Amino acid sequence: VLAWGSWIGAIFLTIWPPDQGSTGPEVWRGRAVFAIVFAPLGCLCRFYASLYLNGKISSFPLGTFAANISGTAILGMSWDLQHVPLGGVVGCQVLQGIEDGYCGCLTTVSTWVSELTALRRRHAYKYGAASIVTGLCFLVVIMGSLLWTRGFSEMLCIH
Repeated sequence: VLAWGSWIGAIFLTIWPPDQGSTGPEVWRGRAVFAIVFAPLGCLCRFYASLYLNGKISSFPLGTFAANISGTAILGMSWDLQHVPLGGVVGCQVLQGIEDGYCGCLTTVSTWVSELTALRRRHAYKYGAASIVTGLCFLVVIMGSLLWTRGFSEMLCIH
């Protein structure tokens, strides 16, 4: 009950931020609240991916792999979106909340390292190499497509 109430309270704070009536830019919402709103979604996605997929292959934690790779892809797409006109301050704040909250909870190095130490050495090398190579390949395709088509420009979303 407390968790649901806190999460709903954070959603209300994104809709009606405390500094909404001020004359300056709304920075409070972007720095904290959007990350709080998106974080439980990342936690739940990671939990259910691990719950349903980690037992499929005993020598390869598929749920953690899928969570880390999808989080890496979302972070790459977010970086690309920061370099295009997105919808003003609120659009940039939502994007930052997805990066910090959702992806921050979806991808964790601690679980990856824990699973690497629990696997046999040969399986750990395969799992570690597959994670790094696949993540880098996703980033080359996602971020490289922006570089090859439009080129890198200055960041339009200033946090």
